[in-house]
Amino acid sequence: MTSSKLLILSASVILLSACNASPTTNNTPPVSLPTVSDTTVSGPTNNIYQTKTDTTKGPYLADFNGNTLYVFDKDTANTSNCYGTCAKNWPIYTSGAIAETQLPPNITVVTRTDGSKQFAWMGKPLYYFAGDQKAGDVNGDGVGGTWHIVKP
Repeated sequence: MTSSKLLILSASVILLSACNASPTTNNTPPVSLPTVSDTTVSGPTNNIYQTKTDTTKGPYLADFNGNTLYVFDKDTANTSNCYGTCAKNWPIYTSGAIAETQLPPNITVVTRTDGSKQFAWMGKPLYYFAGDQKAGDVNGDGVGGTWHIVKP
């Protein structure tokens, strides 16, 4: 056998061996497939909120990380009435409110009685619900008949 035929035969054996390699010797990480959930997300259009959709509640606002935002019926325009125990159960949405210089439409910043800043949607201060365990939870909607997800 000539050396060129031997070289081609050796290359063919190596190629066939590579094609039949065991998956356990493959160093490529496994691919994660997306899972189906009850919510869908439209990507953030700003750094303050995004619109998500729940299959039963429809579209609602969430923060940049996907955490549901709520409004309180007992608040008045640009004024929060949730302090003390209320604010522990319904933490205010303050992330970046002091530093924001350019706000998207319908978002404003209100000043609370303690001087802290809080984002508001159309003048209504925004909150989280302590009972939501993960992004996409909407457990606070309708609580006490006064708390609601924010409808865009």
